[in-house]
Amino acid sequence: MSKRSILYVDDEPVSHILFKAVFEDDYDVFTAHSAREGLEILRREPIRVLITDQCMPEMTGAELLAEIRHELPNIGRVMLTAYSDVDALIQAVHAGGLDRYVTKPWESDDLKAVIEEALENCEERMRRDRRIEELEAEVESERHLRKELQKHVPESVLEAIRAGRDGD
Repeated sequence: MSKRSILYVDDEPVSHILFKAVFEDDYDVFTAHSAREGLEILRREPIRVLITDQCMPEMTGAELLAEIRHELPNIGRVMLTAYSDVDALIQAVHAGGLDRYVTKPWESDDLKAVIEEALENCEERMRRDRRIEELEAEVESERHLRKELQKHVPESVLEAIRAGRDGD
């Protein structure tokens, strides 16, 4: 089984080295030094979880999460913050669909548990979307069948069937 892909976005180069050293045995780790670079990777690779720092130049982590929310609705979303910026967290929750946030400096075991939870959330959203697609296909098939029946079965017979169903 191949490793699940995660993307770590942070403008601090040293944090990339640490993050990869800790998590590359468990995950296929991608890193980006800016939100723009992260967007390029997200649009090119099958990333399951995005872990982004909040405080970055050009675009914050909350803005990055908001940018991808509709494009990649199933991706797990985790924000790192070095301080308790309640406004940024609220913005990330509302605009970016944040799964979790972690304060810096992070502990590897704690962050791994958060990543696993975000992966589970991603997989659950993917299962839900597949089920919705299956149900929509079933409904469309039923509509098609109903139209075909209406073409070939006299209306009086269809009305008798409906009346019998309503009488149950």
